[in-house]
Amino acid sequence: MSRLMNAISGISDRHIIEFASACSYKKKTHSWKLVAAVACLLLAAIAIPTSLILSKQTAKNISSTPNPNAFPYVIVNGTNYLYDDFTPLTELPEGYIAIGSVISNDPSDQKKEGFSSGCKVGDIIYQNPSDTSEVFVYTKLFSGNGYWYLRFVQL
Repeated sequence: MSRLMNAISGISDRHIIEFASACSYKKKTHSWKLVAAVACLLLAAIAIPTSLILSKQTAKNISSTPNPNAFPYVIVNGTNYLYDDFTPLTELPEGYIAIGSVISNDPSDQKKEGFSSGCKVGDIIYQNPSDTSEVFVYTKLFSGNGYWYLRFVQL
């Protein structure tokens, strides 16, 4: 033990002070991490509700003219009828009469009477005179090989 004391006593005070100042513990501040975390939370708190609000507004602002590349539809008496995901029928419901046929499915004719996106030219359009909220089209659309009646509803 005395050898250790002799060794320690031989170190000058200048070296001890210099070593102590070099090894002093400095408390590191992590304030930049806290600022970054708060900024991320604020960004999320603003972005998520804004995104939800904008998506609802976009859904409300969809044009009443359907996109011909998105959904099958027909134009009858100036009214757009959009395909309804209704079970196709093999027989026409009672009270419906033929009121015309699909005249065109050329995109340049989108606004014309008898235009259809999806149905073939010549497919027959049926409507109940007492209920103009829907039409049926006798078509092969979505059927594979055979014909059936598909329901289209007024927008």
